[in-house]
Amino acid sequence: MAGLSDLIGVSRRAINARLDKRRSISPEMALQLLRRLGNTLQFWLADPMTVDRTEASGDLGKTAKRNYTS
Repeated sequence: MAGLSDLIGVSRRAINARLDKRRSISPEMALQLLRRLGNTLQFWLADPMTVDRTEASGDLGKTAKRNYTS
């Protein structure tokens, strides 16, 4: 934890809050992660809850269509 916080220049508390899902990644933290670890800004700013909800909605829609249009 200390290594990551030192690498991207944020406190250990900020890293722990993100890992415990109490805080999202701020734009500033996303930029630091991008600079140090690569990938894309969109990747670091993506909210896993949004991805989960979108996937669940798609699955529910497919199930409803299959069950009620037959």
